[in-house]
Amino acid sequence: MRCIGLIIALAVAWPMDTHARSVRAAHSEIELLSEHPWVESGPGAGPSIFAIRLKPEPGWHTYWKNPGDSGLPLKLDWSLPPGFNAAAIQWPVPEILATPPLRNFGYEKEIFLLVEVWPTVGAATQGELKFSAVARWLVCKDVCLPAKADLSITLPVRAKTEAKRDFGFQHARARIPNRAATGEQGWRWDSEVSETGVRLFLTPPPKFVANRATFFPTQSGLFEHASMPPGRFEAGRWIFDLPRVSGAKLPMTVGGVVATDIGAFEIAVAVNAKPEKLSLLQMLWFAFIGGLLLNLMPCVFPILSLKLLAFGRETHREAVRDAAFFGLGTLVFLWALVAILVGLRASGQALGWGFQLQSPGFVGFLAFLFTALALNLLGVFEIGGRWMGWGGKAAAQGGAWGSFFTGALNVLVATPCTAPFMGIALGFALSGGAVATFAIFTALGLGMLAPYFAVASMPRLQKKLPRPGAWMETFRQLLAFPLFATVIWLVWTWGRITGHAIPVRALGALLAGGFIVWLVRKRRAFGIAATVIGLIIVAGSWWSGTRQAVEVISWQTYSPEKVAQDVAHGLPVFIDFTAAWCVSCQVNERVALRNRDVVKRFRELGIRAYLADWTTDDPMITHALESYGRNAVPLYVLYLPSRGSTPIFLPEILTPGIVLGELSKK
Repeated sequence: MRCIGLIIALAVAWPMDTHARSVRAAHSEIELLSEHPWVESGPGAGPSIFAIRLKPEPGWHTYWKNPGDSGLPLKLDWSLPPGFNAAAIQWPVPEILATPPLRNFGYEKEIFLLVEVWPTVGAATQGELKFSAVARWLVCKDVCLPAKADLSITLPVRAKTEAKRDFGFQHARARIPNRAATGEQGWRWDSEVSETGVRLFLTPPPKFVANRATFFPTQSGLFEHASMPPGRFEAGRWIFDLPRVSGAKLPMTVGGVVATDIGAFEIAVAVNAKPEKLSLLQMLWFAFIGGLLLNLMPCVFPILSLKLLAFGRETHREAVRDAAFFGLGTLVFLWALVAILVGLRASGQALGWGFQLQSPGFVGFLAFLFTALALNLLGVFEIGGRWMGWGGKAAAQGGAWGSFFTGALNVLVATPCTAPFMGIALGFALSGGAVATFAIFTALGLGMLAPYFAVASMPRLQKKLPRPGAWMETFRQLLAFPLFATVIWLVWTWGRITGHAIPVRALGALLAGGFIVWLVRKRRAFGIAATVIGLIIVAGSWWSGTRQAVEVISWQTYSPEKVAQDVAHGLPVFIDFTAAWCVSCQVNERVALRNRDVVKRFRELGIRAYLADWTTDDPMITHALESYGRNAVPLYVLYLPSRGSTPIFLPEILTPGIVLGELSKK
């Protein structure tokens, strides 16, 4: 009877609808297993958990994902049904396989390598599906033998799972290292980089008391594993010395597993915030080019247009004088802004480029200032007379001081934007010394001023500018409306910071109405045509907005722990570092990240999308930007399973083609 009961129990535990078989190859046995006797699909479905059971014969061993000084890890080439994506292998904690003078990491006993397979758009919701993989691995003893096996399993599809079938899955999960929690009750870590290697400092939680700890680096080819001394515990923290392989280039983060006698944890330590092999001279060039391109951004372009048109009605001598004072105002105000930023960072505050726009008071001041400028362009009053209390006397003395204050305004309106090449230069500047910081920001300012200096210093260019005429007054009034649009955006930003709901569409409708009235007054026929065109545009944008309300990327709030966990599991991850006051961010979102093809591709690939909102001061996001060598938004970071833990940085200016192109790379 006892035997009959055992047979019945095995029959219940073993799913009859899974067609899997073990394969023997090269002194080892391998098998593909499923945690459930079916695969989950359909709306809200989670991942199906598969396992590669690999068991070497006694005396033989296989390898971890970083095999150490020799060896090869197991590789899987999946053939999955349409609409399913496989994440990376989840590896158990390895053993040290010492074969002097080498040190390897692997397994001498049976292991279960877990893999999550996620359903995406287009996945079947009924019938039976076949999951296949070609496994290649290395089995070693005194000699090493390559092995290969074709694995497959067929499972029916169900809308949701029921009871689990445990083929050692729970035991396998217990051997997979947890992601080390950070924060007041979690782990803290830091690093020191030297010519010869990296020293890691890991401070465990207060109640975590371990007698021994071993660090297993996950990236191969970086460190001399045989020369790594044991971890030592000093002053409440574990210290690990990792000698670097000669000529090896350090990544931005070093990943690894800390295995102790009471648990194992996976960590990722930033070790290289500044990109290697980029000199100060290169960064100065990047900053100059970034400043030059900044003139084409929506923040600065109106100022550029007005100033260049002003040069067109001045003599060469007057243009040179105004350009000099305009440049002086730009640089002085930029230096003052940098001095405040450096001082606040030195006091311990985590701030970056555009920090002043995280203050609701400053954003409100800008809204009033831009309103005054727009009214000035419409001819309501003239800046420079007695009406202007601040700077009135200076401006009344001549155009030079007016140009100086316009240069200061040039810096104010530039801070919400980031141009190509700027991000990496600003990150380098704010992570370096004071001299490098001021040098790079000076190069940025000179790049912004280059078009003005070029036109003012070259009479031939100045003569090619449009001549003064009645059209200039119309053009000047026309530029008032982009400034009013900027005011609406600033008010919306102020609402985001303070938590107030701002009816942006209503304000936009008022602005559109005012613009149409202005057009009608200028030219009746043109105004009527513009009114019809405006109504078509508004209706079209409203219709596309309602459609896009359904087709959007599913964003999660940014969490460095969740991102690290997803990357460690081999899932594709996209991080959008953005802010409401960042004009470039908002343009990229509407042009690229709300594009139908981009949204569809995100869903097909099962990309985990994280939104890191830097609208208000958030030290966590500031530190995350610094870990990527940046200190400004926008920043777009992409992780693909084919690239492991290596981040891919997208440009500051996005198009749908750029995003889709990066997602198509292997």
